Amino acid sequence: MQNLIVIFTFRKKIMNPESILNKLKGKSGTYILVIKVPERITISVGKLSKTPLTFSKGYYLYCGSALGKNGLYNRVRRHFSKEKKIRWHIDYLLGKGKITDVIFDAEPVRKECIYAMKYLESGLSPVPDFGSSDCKCISHLFFDSIGLRKINRMTKINKS
Repeated sequence: MQNLIVIFTFRKKIMNPESILNKLKGKSGTYILVIKVPERITISVGKLSKTPLTFSKGYYLYCGSALGKNGLYNRVRRHFSKEKKIRWHIDYLLGKGKITDVIFDAEPVRKECIYAMKYLESGLSPVPDFGSSDCKCISHLFFDSIGLRKINRMTKINKS
Protein backbone atom coordinates (compact mmCIF):
# COMPACT_ATOMS: atom_id res chain seq x y z
CA MET A 1 0.00 0.00 0.00
CA GLN A 2 1.30 3.46 -0.83
CA ASN A 3 2.20 5.92 1.91
CA LEU A 4 -0.64 8.33 2.52
CA ILE A 5 0.29 11.92 1.87
CA VAL A 6 -1.52 14.72 3.59
CA ILE A 7 -1.74 17.73 1.33
CA PHE A 8 -1.97 20.47 3.99
CA THR A 9 -1.94 20.72 7.75
CA PHE A 10 -2.73 23.66 9.97
CA ARG A 11 -1.12 23.99 13.40
CA LYS A 12 -2.92 25.19 16.47
CA LYS A 13 -0.91 28.41 16.71
CA ILE A 14 -2.22 29.61 13.33
CA MET A 15 -5.66 28.06 13.62
CA ASN A 16 -8.11 30.30 11.81
CA PRO A 17 -11.25 28.63 10.44
CA GLU A 18 -11.66 31.19 7.65
CA SER A 19 -8.14 30.71 6.32
CA ILE A 20 -8.60 26.94 6.40
CA LEU A 21 -11.92 27.16 4.62
CA ASN A 22 -10.42 29.38 1.91
CA LYS A 23 -7.87 26.65 1.13
CA LEU A 24 -10.68 24.10 0.79
CA LYS A 25 -12.79 26.00 -1.74
CA GLY A 26 -13.49 24.01 -4.86
CA LYS A 27 -11.92 20.81 -3.51
CA SER A 28 -13.31 17.41 -2.69
CA GLY A 29 -11.60 14.49 -1.00
CA THR A 30 -10.81 13.14 2.44
CA TYR A 31 -10.29 15.10 5.65
CA ILE A 32 -9.12 14.41 9.17
CA LEU A 33 -10.28 16.60 12.02
CA VAL A 34 -7.97 16.76 15.03
CA ILE A 35 -10.18 17.45 18.02
CA LYS A 36 -9.00 18.40 21.48
CA VAL A 37 -11.14 17.25 24.38
CA PRO A 38 -9.94 19.40 27.31
CA GLU A 39 -11.29 17.18 30.07
CA ARG A 40 -12.90 13.79 30.55
CA ILE A 41 -16.49 13.93 29.30
CA THR A 42 -19.44 11.57 29.10
CA ILE A 43 -22.00 12.12 26.34
CA SER A 44 -24.76 10.25 24.58
CA VAL A 45 -24.01 9.77 20.89
CA GLY A 46 -27.33 9.26 19.17
CA LYS A 47 -28.15 5.68 18.23
CA LEU A 48 -24.52 4.61 18.69
CA SER A 49 -24.79 4.05 22.41
CA LYS A 50 -27.57 2.82 24.63
CA THR A 51 -25.52 4.24 27.47
CA PRO A 52 -23.41 7.41 27.32
CA LEU A 53 -19.81 7.14 26.05
CA THR A 54 -16.85 8.44 28.03
CA PHE A 55 -14.15 10.36 26.19
CA SER A 56 -10.81 10.84 27.93
CA LYS A 57 -8.91 14.11 27.92
CA GLY A 58 -6.67 14.28 24.87
CA TYR A 59 -6.73 14.40 21.09
CA TYR A 60 -9.06 12.56 18.72
CA LEU A 61 -8.72 12.09 14.97
CA TYR A 62 -11.88 11.82 12.93
CA CYS A 63 -11.66 10.56 9.33
CA GLY A 64 -14.29 11.60 6.82
CA SER A 65 -14.80 12.34 3.16
CA ALA A 66 -16.68 14.92 1.16
CA LEU A 67 -16.73 14.20 -2.54
CA GLY A 68 -19.38 16.50 -3.89
CA LYS A 69 -18.67 19.77 -5.68
CA ASN A 70 -16.88 22.01 -3.16
CA GLY A 71 -17.31 19.08 -0.75
CA LEU A 72 -14.37 19.69 1.58
CA TYR A 73 -15.24 23.35 2.03
CA ASN A 74 -18.90 22.65 2.78
CA ARG A 75 -18.26 19.73 5.13
CA VAL A 76 -15.48 21.31 7.16
CA ARG A 77 -17.44 24.59 7.38
CA ARG A 78 -20.31 22.58 8.81
CA HIS A 79 -18.01 20.94 11.37
CA PHE A 80 -16.81 24.38 12.54
CA SER A 81 -20.38 25.65 12.85
CA LYS A 82 -21.83 25.82 16.35
CA GLU A 83 -25.42 26.04 15.15
CA LYS A 84 -26.35 22.96 13.14
CA LYS A 85 -28.75 20.09 13.22
CA ILE A 86 -27.15 17.10 14.94
CA ARG A 87 -26.81 14.58 12.13
CA TRP A 88 -23.63 12.51 12.51
CA HIS A 89 -21.76 10.92 15.42
CA ILE A 90 -19.05 13.58 15.19
CA ASP A 91 -21.60 16.35 15.79
CA TYR A 92 -22.08 15.10 19.36
CA LEU A 93 -18.35 15.20 20.11
CA LEU A 94 -17.84 18.59 18.48
CA GLY A 95 -20.38 20.00 20.93
CA LYS A 96 -17.79 19.41 23.67
CA GLY A 97 -14.42 19.28 21.89
CA LYS A 98 -12.60 21.84 19.74
CA ILE A 99 -11.11 21.35 16.29
CA THR A 100 -7.41 22.21 16.55
CA ASP A 101 -6.26 21.00 13.14
CA VAL A 102 -7.70 20.08 9.77
CA ILE A 103 -5.70 17.77 7.56
CA PHE A 104 -6.97 16.97 4.11
CA ASP A 105 -6.20 15.02 0.99
CA ALA A 106 -7.66 16.81 -2.02
CA GLU A 107 -7.71 13.78 -4.29
CA PRO A 108 -11.42 13.31 -5.10
CA VAL A 109 -11.45 9.70 -3.89
CA ARG A 110 -13.04 8.31 -0.73
CA LYS A 111 -10.06 7.42 1.50
CA GLU A 112 -11.38 7.73 5.05
CA CYS A 113 -11.33 3.95 5.52
CA ILE A 114 -7.70 3.81 4.37
CA TYR A 115 -6.73 6.51 6.87
CA ALA A 116 -8.74 4.76 9.60
CA MET A 117 -6.89 1.50 8.93
CA LYS A 118 -3.51 3.30 9.10
CA TYR A 119 -4.42 4.96 12.40
CA LEU A 120 -5.55 1.61 13.83
CA GLU A 121 -2.35 -0.11 12.65
CA SER A 122 -0.26 2.66 14.20
CA GLY A 123 -1.64 1.98 17.66
CA LEU A 124 -4.15 4.78 18.10
CA SER A 125 -7.16 3.67 20.13
CA PRO A 126 -10.44 3.41 18.18
CA VAL A 127 -13.77 4.51 19.60
CA PRO A 128 -15.79 1.44 18.49
CA ASP A 129 -18.35 2.02 15.72
CA PHE A 130 -17.95 5.81 15.81
CA GLY A 131 -18.52 7.32 12.37
CA SER A 132 -18.33 3.98 10.61
CA SER A 133 -21.94 2.85 10.40
CA ASP A 134 -21.81 2.86 6.58
CA CYS A 135 -18.66 0.73 6.21
CA LYS A 136 -16.87 -2.26 7.78
CA CYS A 137 -14.27 -0.23 9.71
CA ILE A 138 -13.97 -0.61 13.47
CA SER A 139 -14.13 3.16 13.78
CA HIS A 140 -13.43 6.46 12.09
CA LEU A 141 -12.52 8.14 15.40
CA PHE A 142 -9.22 7.49 17.17
CA PHE A 143 -7.80 8.65 20.49
CA ASP A 144 -4.25 9.80 21.23
CA SER A 145 -3.48 10.84 24.79
CA ILE A 146 -0.03 12.24 23.96
CA GLY A 147 -1.25 14.71 21.41
CA LEU A 148 -0.08 15.49 17.93
CA ARG A 149 3.50 14.19 18.19
CA LYS A 150 2.45 10.62 17.41
CA ILE A 151 0.11 11.76 14.68
CA ASN A 152 2.85 13.82 13.02
CA ARG A 153 5.26 10.88 13.12
CA MET A 154 2.80 8.62 11.30
CA THR A 155 1.76 11.06 8.60
CA LYS A 156 3.94 12.73 6.02
CA ILE A 157 3.05 16.40 6.19
CA ASN A 158 3.44 19.01 3.47
CA LYS A 159 2.63 22.51 4.69
CA SER A 160 1.03 25.02 2.39
